[in-house]
Amino acid sequence: MSQPILTTERLLLRPFCPEDAPALALVANDFGVADTTVAVKHPFDLTAAYEWMAPLKDAYETGIRTTWAVTLNQEYSGLLMGMVSLSTEEADQGVAELGYWLGSPYWRQGFATEAARAAVTYAFENLGLIRLQAYHFTRNPASGSVLLKLGFKELCQRPQAVRKGNTLEDIVIYDYLIGDYQAKNK
Repeated sequence: MSQPILTTERLLLRPFCPEDAPALALVANDFGVADTTVAVKHPFDLTAAYEWMAPLKDAYETGIRTTWAVTLNQEYSGLLMGMVSLSTEEADQGVAELGYWLGSPYWRQGFATEAARAAVTYAFENLGLIRLQAYHFTRNPASGSVLLKLGFKELCQRPQAVRKGNTLEDIVIYDYLIGDYQAKNK
């Protein structure tokens, strides 16, 4: 089964392909991206891009994670902007974790919300999930704003919950229940 492609008004969310490596290295090598995510290291060069993409197809096929390249739709050039993912290791329990990041030139333009909304819709309407979870570093409130716009609710803050390099980061944890999604999208 091939990974689904999601579309929005401005975006195309599609599987990563080897040809994305140079663009991925460019957008992910931004210190602002690496500083606010667990999964992106700095520096992030072409080798890192290939290594980061290598497990994505197997992760999808084994039901662990679906990761989409967030691109401007073809009308707007197909430019790679970042990624959005659903970690579905607990999908048998009806739960997945939403993750996303975009390169800093695409911040504060609604792209993260638009991309994440497409993944949320897919999760609830196509995967039969009952809860989505997400978290962000407390020092990255912009990510929390995206989650709140989508309908997530803040559950708690956890000090020193995630290791980023040699630093223990405080995080804010959110969830989004299927009932809340259905009520918001009637």
